[in-house]
Amino acid sequence: MAFAGLGLGLKIAGLLLALITLTKLALAHQQRLERHGEIHAVLQIQLDRLARQKRELDRLFSSDGHQVLFRREEQWIAPNRRRIIWLPPDSSSP
Repeated sequence: MAFAGLGLGLKIAGLLLALITLTKLALAHQQRLERHGEIHAVLQIQLDRLARQKRELDRLFSSDGHQVLFRREEQWIAPNRRRIIWLPPDSSSP
């Protein structure tokens, strides 16, 4: 009878240990899922930013890219300032 009680006590202790371990594993898994969600959100933001910058770079290197650049630079010039555009020297004049 004493061995039956001891065996039952060991089984209960093992079951309790297994439940505690499973609870800890479930909490750790939940934390990893939350962290994964955060990292995935940051990655998506960076990928969107990269795609936007790729489109911008493609637009700058398109056939009318210099016009896009000039339009963007117009916003940087204060209204009370004069624009000076430097042109390369004409090779036909002496």
